[in-house]
Amino acid sequence: MKKLRTALPAMVLLACALALSANAQGAAFERNPNGAGWGISVPFTPDSRADYTFELYLGSSAADALPENLLDRKEGVTASPVFLEAYGFDPSIPGTVLWLRVSASVDPRRQGLDTPGMREQKITLSGGCGCTGLSTYEQPFYYGDGTERNPFLVSTPQQLQHLNNGRHLQQGQYFLQTCDIDLRGYDSDGDPANGNWRPIGYTTYPDYPGIFIGHYDGNGHLVQNMSFHLTLDENTAGLFGAIQSSTIENLGVVSGEILTDSDIGGVVGTAINSHIACCYADVNITGSTSDPMGGPVVSTLYDSTIENCCGRGNISSSVASGGIAGAFWGGTNTIRNCYSLATLQSTRFTGGIVARLNTGLSYTMDGCYWLAGPLYAEGSGGVTPSGNYRLASLSDFESGVPFPGWDTGVWQFEAGKAPQLRVFLR
Repeated sequence: MKKLRTALPAMVLLACALALSANAQGAAFERNPNGAGWGISVPFTPDSRADYTFELYLGSSAADALPENLLDRKEGVTASPVFLEAYGFDPSIPGTVLWLRVSASVDPRRQGLDTPGMREQKITLSGGCGCTGLSTYEQPFYYGDGTERNPFLVSTPQQLQHLNNGRHLQQGQYFLQTCDIDLRGYDSDGDPANGNWRPIGYTTYPDYPGIFIGHYDGNGHLVQNMSFHLTLDENTAGLFGAIQSSTIENLGVVSGEILTDSDIGGVVGTAINSHIACCYADVNITGSTSDPMGGPVVSTLYDSTIENCCGRGNISSSVASGGIAGAFWGGTNTIRNCYSLATLQSTRFTGGIVARLNTGLSYTMDGCYWLAGPLYAEGSGGVTPSGNYRLASLSDFESGVPFPGWDTGVWQFEAGKAPQLRVFLR
């Protein structure tokens, strides 16, 4: 019988290398099809006499296969394909190269008959949107194809602003943020007088021709130091201005300073038929016209849901300030398992969770907690409140005891701290 020294490299590991070579110039960064995480899927041809160890490094040669460059390691692999997580590279630089090392271990019962083997392979990550001719305020996506499994990767202010590009704004594409993004020192249009950020989907009421349609996963990261000073009261403003048939999740917006004459939300201005989940906002909002409505997470909802979100900061509006959202304004809306520690100011309406309810519509508010004012301040209709509580002080939020009905897999409860979204603690 031939020893594995000849059989395994020729038949097994060489087959793995051949399978990889087809992808060597274009391995896609994608979602793990069998669970959480992001990385690359590696097909290979296994041999029943061996199991395999896969190691993935940031680098372009065997000299880079060092502990400090290790991205992922999987041992005891017997079936193809194997998924390797590939965090740690810079998505703002195209053509990232990774180094794959595959080692085969023999069955102890075949010692002396088979010999361990190893193969190595360079992999170049591919993808991206291919957009050209962009302004200096934008940067193309270098990885991903905009599908749910292989989202465009967002890592810089310029790439975040690139969502406003016509090739992405209304295409129903998927985006994944890979790191905290600090907007300090960035300006989306070169005019410092109006702040540093042009909202994604910054468009006009009531038709919203430039609305965002897509799916944005913040992946437990923050957008920091956003500011804008806008004076068009027909527009809605936030990190995202107006969204439709969209999801925004796992995203934090902090240290924001927003001064505007329009409806204002820290994360989203207006949400239509959309879902906002596991988002955190700590922003200072000032709305000054005759009819602005503000909330740290969302301003105005139509047929939309907010769940597992929290709001902080100072919300000041001449008409309506809510602890999570400014208003339920159309259709059927839901806020579930959210809390607010925001300071609210308004000359007319302040609501601990929502400020205004458009009369006669259907609403649900379940399992929400806040510090000041009523659950909602103005409006009536098909309101279905359940298990909502105004707490007396910050210490009540910091007891460490889980709120009834809240998922402890989503929220962490720790004595001395307000509930924390686990996605931001990874």
